Amino acid sequence: MEDINKKEKFDPLKYVSEYTKEHYDRITITAPKGTKASVMKSAKDSGMSASKYILGAIRFYEKNSDSDSEKDR
Repeated sequence: MEDINKKEKFDPLKYVSEYTKEHYDRITITAPKGTKASVMKSAKDSGMSASKYILGAIRFYEKNSDSDSEKDR
């Protein structure tokens, strides 16, 4: 007879953590004090998460930057 206590129980936090680690990259930035609050407010006002807001800004910059001037940096 199998002991029920020996079975590994499903851990939803572990599942989400492993899924996130496998499917997403994590980027950490350091910014001056107050920047986080400003970004969070702007994101909320735009109806987005902070991650979506920041990624949108990056994509906008990539799309609209002058590639010739960027090569000189």
